Amino acid sequence: MTVTILRIVATAFALSFTTGGQAQQPQEYPSKAIRIIVPLSAGAGADIAARIIAQRMNEHWKQPVIVENRPGAGGQIGTSAVVKAEPDGHTLMVQSSSHSANSAIYKSLPYDPLSDLVDVAMLGKTPYVMVSAANGPYKSLKALLDAAKAKPGELAFASAGMGTSTHLASEYLLGLAGVRMIHLPFKGSPEALQDVRSTWR
Repeated sequence: MTVTILRIVATAFALSFTTGGQAQQPQEYPSKAIRIIVPLSAGAGADIAARIIAQRMNEHWKQPVIVENRPGAGGQIGTSAVVKAEPDGHTLMVQSSSHSANSAIYKSLPYDPLSDLVDVAMLGKTPYVMVSAANGPYKSLKALLDAAKAKPGELAFASAGMGTSTHLASEYLLGLAGVRMIHLPFKGSPEALQDVRSTWR
């Protein structure tokens, strides 16, 4: 996270203060502590990114920057808290790409992702890796898919939650391979990884 990114973020906030009937532009930003809500579990990729940028923001602006995890409901709990917060630029959100999928997955959301939120900056890109317990029977992707084909609908895969990018990426892979597996959604990737790790113990 560089000073350049922070300047982009600060500029975007300043511009957002000029829109909306309730928002008022403060004389100096930030004028108080900044809260970054992460609608995912602690230790998730978005949480790590939030904590890195929070540290840089604190060093740059000399104001407290607090990261608050509010996982659950596919990110809806944390996102709703951001939408309901005072629109003064002091409550931010760091979310994964799964945020864009919620409107297609859920019949209704307690917020409008297009009108209630404004994208400020992309913080990074994350590759997807499929893992299995080290002492489990699957040592390669081929071995897993072969087993899934032999036992359709019996093997399970874990994800960071319904509609998350890890869920959608897995379903896409299974669709390409023509196999069926049971989806086990967790509150976040740390919980999913912990369960995978302990499955074969």
